[in-house]
Amino acid sequence: MSPESRRLVPISESLIREAMDLSSRLGIPFRELVEKILSSFLEVSKMNPHLIETIYDFDLMEDIKRIGGMIIPSSFLGKLLEKLDEKDFNELREELFRSAQWIGLLTKTKRGSSPEYFVKILRIWVPDAKIDLIPVPNSKNTYKIVVSLFNQSYLFSELINSVIEGVAKSFEVFIESSYIDKGVVSVVIRYAQS
Repeated sequence: MSPESRRLVPISESLIREAMDLSSRLGIPFRELVEKILSSFLEVSKMNPHLIETIYDFDLMEDIKRIGGMIIPSSFLGKLLEKLDEKDFNELREELFRSAQWIGLLTKTKRGSSPEYFVKILRIWVPDAKIDLIPVPNSKNTYKIVVSLFNQSYLFSELINSVIEGVAKSFEVFIESSYIDKGVVSVVIRYAQS
């Protein structure tokens, strides 16, 4: 490295310690690790300029995976929902509410509770849904979230609403109104005035 290519970059001591610990665990000299991380990040950023958001999405997806479960085709899930009795269905809704509340709290703690993060949770939780975030005109801090799924049952929509309610509770967001129909959930949320 030539002397003219050296730069001093102020970085927090805690971040330096964390990187040094990682370099020790990996058996890579600290300078080489930092150079590799920076080089890899810049290379990937050329193709994906939203890399930091992708990393946050991955982190959120990992948090959601920690809840446990498995992927079931949505067409089959609809059939299963129709066979549940009311008690089991309500238990499922409550479990989804609690899980979404936990994910919301974790996201709020790590990244914040913006409307964009609210929608990001829903997009990862229900990947085959179209989700729109629409600011409500003439209403500060108020948004309409519309979740639409082609060919889904009313029961499935109720489950999505349970997820929305769980996230809203942990984000401390007031739900002003809800509309649930077959394959559509529309919720108006209001954030506290800042």
